[in-house]
Amino acid sequence: AAGKDRTGVLAALVLELLGVDDAEIAADYALSADAMARRLAWLQANRPDGAVAMARQPAGWLAAPADAMLALLAHLRRAHGGAARYLRGHGVDAFTVEALQENLLGGAARR
Repeated sequence: AAGKDRTGVLAALVLELLGVDDAEIAADYALSADAMARRLAWLQANRPDGAVAMARQPAGWLAAPADAMLALLAHLRRAHGGAARYLRGHGVDAFTVEALQENLLGGAARR
């Protein structure tokens, strides 16, 4: 609903591939908490039943703590060797990873 779960993980993978610092990735992810708060406010004003259902969710459902993303990135490196190796291990070929980096970085230096 706010880009913090599947979309947030995908964004983190791409940003890690591009050499973005973990702290910046985590800070970007944490912005999703604001989006969840705006969604709740919209629901309260426009769909009160949706706001009630959202309020019944565990508190973690609305949260997007930077520490959670930092933990995910650390696990990604520890368990898989980083985003590129993780993606290659799940069917994304090296050409696709390199093309993504080249298209988004335009030949800029990568880590």
